[in-house]
Amino acid sequence: MDERRFAPDVDADMEQAAALGVFATPTLFVNGRRVEGAVSVEELRRIIEDASKEPR
Repeated sequence: MDERRFAPDVDADMEQAAALGVFATPTLFVNGRRVEGAVSVEELRRIIEDASKEPR
């Protein structure tokens, strides 16, 4: 870690996350819908099922 060998990769990931408005972990996107924080399996299943019903 002291080498900071992966610092450029981490910095790029942080920039991409900020550009997407992601400031918390975990954060998932389901068909463009942001899902932040820990969600139960049941809740995630419902989100995915709802997304699968949306027109593309």
